[in-house]
Amino acid sequence: MSKLTVIVAAYNVEEYIEKCLISLVQQTYRELEILVVNDGSTDNTKKLIENFEEKYKNLKLLNKENGGLSSARNFGLKNIKTEYVTFVDGDDYLELNAYEVVMKKIEEEKTELGIFNFKKVYPQKINNSKLNENIYKSNFLEYLFSKSKEEDIVVWNKIFKADIILKNKIYFENRAYFEDTGFIFRYLYFVKNISLIELPLYNYVQRKNSITKKFNPVIITSCENTYKVVKEFYKKNNEYEKYKDKIEDMYLRMRIYTLNNSLKYRGNYHFKITWQEINNTKIPLKHKIVLIIFKMRIYKKVYLLLK
Repeated sequence: MSKLTVIVAAYNVEEYIEKCLISLVQQTYRELEILVVNDGSTDNTKKLIENFEEKYKNLKLLNKENGGLSSARNFGLKNIKTEYVTFVDGDDYLELNAYEVVMKKIEEEKTELGIFNFKKVYPQKINNSKLNENIYKSNFLEYLFSKSKEEDIVVWNKIFKADIILKNKIYFENRAYFEDTGFIFRYLYFVKNISLIELPLYNYVQRKNSITKKFNPVIITSCENTYKVVKEFYKKNNEYEKYKDKIEDMYLRMRIYTLNNSLKYRGNYHFKITWQEINNTKIPLKHKIVLIIFKMRIYKKVYLLLK
C-alpha cells in the first residue's frame, strides 16, 4: 500500500507535463501514488496525462472544470488515502531520488513535516535555494511570520502529514497568489518537529507565461483574503493575541509584494502605513527600506531608477 500521495496540478502545460510525470513515475521511492488533477486544460495536457495513466498503475488522472491552482490541489486532497501528501506543479519536475531521501528522514526522525531545497531553473541559469536550519530549531513559527523566504513558504518542496490537513480542514484559498502562505501558516501551527534536507530535489521551472509573471488584480483580493483566513484561524484556536504582531508582519510583507507586483506590471495598488508601524515591525531590513521609500512618496521614482 502506498504511503505518499503526490498531487500534481496541471493546466495547459502540454510542453512540460511529460517531463514532470516522467520524474514522478521513475522515483526510486516505490510506495507512491500519483494524482494528476487536470484543471480544465484546453490544450493537449489531458491526452498526455491519459497516456501515462494507461502505462502506470500508481498514476491516476482526475478531471475537473477550471478553477485555479488552489481548487485543483483541494480536489486532489479529497481523493488521498495515504499517510503523507506532497504537491507538484505540472510545469516542474523532481530529482529521481527526491521522495526516497525525504521520506527516509521523516520516518527516522518521526516528524510532521519534511522540507528540502530546490533549484530555480531559468533558460540560461539555475539558482539554488538555501534553507536556514537555525530558524527551525525553536520558535520557528514566530520567526517565519516575519522573516520567511520563498523556500519556507512554498508547498512543493515539502512533505506533509495528511491527517493534520484533513482533520483540521486546512485547504488552499484564492484562485491565484498567496495560496501557499495561507496554507503553510495554518499547517505549521500543528507542527512540533521538522526534518530538513539540504539537497535541492525539486526543479522550479521559470516560464514567461506563468500566472505569476503578469499583473492580475486578483492579487489584491488574495492578499486581503489570506490575511483574513490566517487571522481567523488563530482566533479560533485562541492563539491570536500570542501571534498578533507576527500575523501583522505577514500581512505587511504580502502588501509589499503586491505593491512591487503592481509597479512592475503597471497595476494600481496603494496602502496606508504609519511611521510607528514601520518602526515596530520585525520584517527584514530590506522590506523596511521599501516602506520608508513608499512612505516618502518617492517609491515609484526609485523603482523606475533601479529598474
